[in-house]
Amino acid sequence: MFEYYTDYNVLRKDFVPENKAGYFDIQLLTQDSAAIYMELHNEAFLSVPLSVLIDEGEMDRILADPNTDAGLFVKDGMIYGTFEIQYGDIPEISAFSISGSRQGQGYGKLALKTIEQYLESRGYNSVELSVAGRNKRACSLYSDCGYALKKHVSTWYTATK
Repeated sequence: MFEYYTDYNVLRKDFVPENKAGYFDIQLLTQDSAAIYMELHNEAFLSVPLSVLIDEGEMDRILADPNTDAGLFVKDGMIYGTFEIQYGDIPEISAFSISGSRQGQGYGKLALKTIEQYLESRGYNSVELSVAGRNKRACSLYSDCGYALKKHVSTWYTATK
């Protein structure tokens, strides 16, 4: 017997002009910042449904991929979180996190705005990301920030007795 577990969906946001003051600085990933990036990413995603943790091999892949930007959200010398963007026709936020001690304080919204501004400055009009429906905090954040369902990818079930 199977029981519903979660949906997995792709969300999309088209950019609209807005006030751009007061967001984070982006520090692109380098070999020197890889350890802190990996630590913060894994800390944030450890208990997230259907999330992926990264190791040194994955860090090497991210650093070497010319179609990927990754880095840190920084403000006044403090690191608030991490991001990874995969480029294609429409860029995809493939990972995005806020440090555990800073979650629930509005920094996620500011970080998403920062990514959107970064992509707009590179000539993009929209962005996509994927999220598990079971990740209620992320789904709520994305909805509040104007992301809408583009495509239902799959429905996941778990085996029961």
